[in-house]
Amino acid sequence: MYITPYENLFDIVQVARRAIQDDPAKAHQDILRLVSRMAIPENIPPGRTATAIVKKPREADIVQPYKKGSYQGPPVIGSASKRPRIEAVSDTGENLTNIIQTKVTEYTIDTKYVDDRPELELILRHLPSYANKQYITAAYANTTWNRMKSAIKCIEKFAIHSNTPISWPMSNFFLHTFTTWALDTQSLSHSTVKAYIHDISIIHKLKNVDHNNCKNFLLKATIKGAANLNLYEEIDYEGKAPITLDLIKKMGYQISKSDNSLEDKQVFWTALTVAFWGSFRMCEILAKNAHTLSTESLTWKDIEFNENSCSIHIKFPKVSKRGGDIIEIFKVKGLKCCPVKALQMLKSLHSSTNLQNSPFTLSSGKNLTAQVFTTHLKHWAAPYRDHEFIDRLTGHCCRAAIPRILASRPDITEKDDILVWGRWTSEAYKIYAKKSQMTRRIIFEKICFVIADSSSRTPA
Repeated sequence: MYITPYENLFDIVQVARRAIQDDPAKAHQDILRLVSRMAIPENIPPGRTATAIVKKPREADIVQPYKKGSYQGPPVIGSASKRPRIEAVSDTGENLTNIIQTKVTEYTIDTKYVDDRPELELILRHLPSYANKQYITAAYANTTWNRMKSAIKCIEKFAIHSNTPISWPMSNFFLHTFTTWALDTQSLSHSTVKAYIHDISIIHKLKNVDHNNCKNFLLKATIKGAANLNLYEEIDYEGKAPITLDLIKKMGYQISKSDNSLEDKQVFWTALTVAFWGSFRMCEILAKNAHTLSTESLTWKDIEFNENSCSIHIKFPKVSKRGGDIIEIFKVKGLKCCPVKALQMLKSLHSSTNLQNSPFTLSSGKNLTAQVFTTHLKHWAAPYRDHEFIDRLTGHCCRAAIPRILASRPDITEKDDILVWGRWTSEAYKIYAKKSQMTRRIIFEKICFVIADSSSRTPA
């Protein structure tokens, strides 16, 4: 027997909106069956009541489990950012048939903060009347909202698989069984489950209900135990692939002999050198969308050339601040991988440079995105590195290059040098600036000096 885990018609309609994006024809029939279980008279088969359908459904009324690839029942949704949306609906479920047949339209968000997202109504509709919904929506970045939605969808999937109704606030039993199911059955990482529990706690607060169960000691201990056991599976984990100056030069050779146009070659080479020397996050310099630019996207207007350097204005860095960040990158002498010269050459190739365009616009008119850049990066490095290295290689590896170089010479660099260059305000820089053999050698020499000095002072 299938028991719907949703509280009311509004929750079912949210499922319906997502379901029709997989297969509208199949979804139409199954959604009507779900609606009939919510006692909508016009959708109940003749001679049967909604209660009878729930208690003893016919075989045709049973909603089959979802299978990835084709819609067969209540959907299990993946990443929210990859899925288009349709128009919002009211709590009353009016015009449900029209909603089911509504044409799916693309719904993409390119800005970091927005004040309105219709699909968040399921979360925000329980806010107190005195709360400002627009400001609360803008309080979190869109990536955070997307993760919250993923957490809800994972909860929905668990409720369907376990025939467990979702109630707010969630009980200790529900949260513990969900956590175990996510770790064991779904094989989610401990960090993902920890993030989901944190997001569920925020959703409790937004729904204005008690969230203390999300901070339960045993729940935290469960996730910590999963993290400890995972250490045995990652004994040989080496982290992200390190990009060296030598590899940059070799990849430059691969770019030069590729079949791309001269302009596209310069776009790829400039993106690589700028990301390397500036320790940029790829999302800071590359557009999020291949076809459109947002207010936050880097444009030619944000780049100012000086005599021996250029200033790049990052309007919305990871840690948002008024005015953003101004990053100065300098000409590199003696090496054929200068980011400033690469930018100047790129600008000269763009015959009619529009200051509102992305510097990294391909000859096709599309913007270079981080995903496309990473794909090419793996291709350029493939002749020089093994498969394991290529699997770990991403565009974000460029950010770690200079911190690693600085960390390799602790005799002439300091911690603050790494923090300032990478714009870190926390201990996160240690992930990138791993200690080298040089560091241990210098410490060992200090140890030997202290021992020798102590011995010389000890009386015979």
